[in-house]
Amino acid sequence: FLISIALNAPPPLQAVVGGKNLVILWSYFLLIALFAIPFTTTEKFVRMLLWVALLQLPLVVYQYFFVARERKLGSAWDAIVGSFGGNQLSGGASGTMAYMLLLAVLIAICLNRRGQIHRLFLLSVIIMAGISIFMAEVKIAPLLLLIGMAVVYRKTFLRSPVVAGFGAIIVVALGFGLLVAYDKTH
Repeated sequence: FLISIALNAPPPLQAVVGGKNLVILWSYFLLIALFAIPFTTTEKFVRMLLWVALLQLPLVVYQYFFVARERKLGSAWDAIVGSFGGNQLSGGASGTMAYMLLLAVLIAICLNRRGQIHRLFLLSVIIMAGISIFMAEVKIAPLLLLIGMAVVYRKTFLRSPVVAGFGAIIVVALGFGLLVAYDKTH
């Protein structure tokens, strides 16, 4: 968020309005970090987040084929927000949806690494989140994914810089591929 503000230099009010979308999510994670929420509640929240991520796809598909096609003003892809806030005429929180979906993917990877969810469920989360992000055309997603993967696999990357290099190359290649695909399909 702060990097985006530094790069884009939006008016202060616009930065505040954009930041409000992250307040609820970040405040919950702050409470978790401060151990103010019981572990069982946190575990339920995390598992619910995975299911919310899966449920975005049907909403995104509907918005992609029906809502965005009817949009006359602005970019059609900005109307694709899943279950997050939005307005057919003025757009919505597609970036927030993508942020939450990437967070769900990273959480699913961590849970799978610890044997707490099945690999098939992990694959479902990754595929459904990827399709939703692609249909919403959120261009910052590859960079956020790169940062998230660096955090999740930091120990592996520190032990093996070659693996880190290949991982970064793969994510950057996927990011460029995604941008090319956006250009061809949207």
